[in-house]
Amino acid sequence: MIEIIPNWHPIFVNFTVALFIVSALLYSAAFLLPNAPWRQSCVATAHWNLALAAGFALITVGTGLNAYYNVAHDGPSHSAMTDHRNWAIATAGIIVAIGLWQRMRRHHGSQPSVIFVITLILAGGLLTVTAWKGAELVFRYGLGVMALVEAEEPGHGHEHGDDEHANDDDESPDPAPVEQHAHAGHDHGDSAIDAPKGGPAAAIIAFNSALSSGDEQAVMAALSPEVLIFESGGAERSRAEYASHHMKSDMAFLKQMKLDLIMQQATVQGDTAWVVSESRIHGRYKDADIDLVSTETAVLEHGVDGWIIVHLHWSSR
Repeated sequence: MIEIIPNWHPIFVNFTVALFIVSALLYSAAFLLPNAPWRQSCVATAHWNLALAAGFALITVGTGLNAYYNVAHDGPSHSAMTDHRNWAIATAGIIVAIGLWQRMRRHHGSQPSVIFVITLILAGGLLTVTAWKGAELVFRYGLGVMALVEAEEPGHGHEHGDDEHANDDDESPDPAPVEQHAHAGHDHGDSAIDAPKGGPAAAIIAFNSALSSGDEQAVMAALSPEVLIFESGGAERSRAEYASHHMKSDMAFLKQMKLDLIMQQATVQGDTAWVVSESRIHGRYKDADIDLVSTETAVLEHGVDGWIIVHLHWSSR
């Protein structure tokens, strides 16, 4: 199949939106002008547009889910992607239901009912909101776009950032800062808490320090291959998945931040330990002032190489 950046989803979106909006307009025209000589042809055309819109809606959702799980992204864009996905699934379901409804009562030349027309208008509104949220992913968060060539001519004063995604060299436009990862345990502030050398708390501090310094090898060594990471309602179910999705964006974000550790507590039971931390993360990132309270829960297991992280849960406000 021809390679399309980021994938085929944006192509099928256009068919779904155009076909459904045209069908809604034709049905509305036939309802408002029941005596028009072209009403029967108008309704017949509307039938075909609605049927095609329902079919393309299913294809659009399928390609969209593929993009959701494969397009490189960071923390803020992940939340926006999830919101767009939920709207899209609900809207596509409604479009398909309307298509089936019309199929069951299909009579070419019959006047559409007022309930049917109102339903079409409401569904068109949902489709518009869903499309707007999808456009936000591209134009606000820069998902699925290739980096522009840096301008060298006089008069171009844009500053281009470093890699922010796992599999490309783009930098997303200014995201909503409240969705960023916020990890505790970095030795950036005056309130850093001493941890016993070689203990689970020290392992967490070392892991977070490796993230903020961009030491990929140390980050990977600190994580179990089967690590489970929860964040912002999402989950990454392996070290490889984290490395290919959020790791690099975490590093880029934390590199710009100052973190003050407020509290850290470790509990050990045999070869298992859990470490809970609370910190303040603040600084300036992508032209936005950030000031968050972060909590982190980590579960570790002790092996021949020391403590290794098997689960992380990050949250911030």
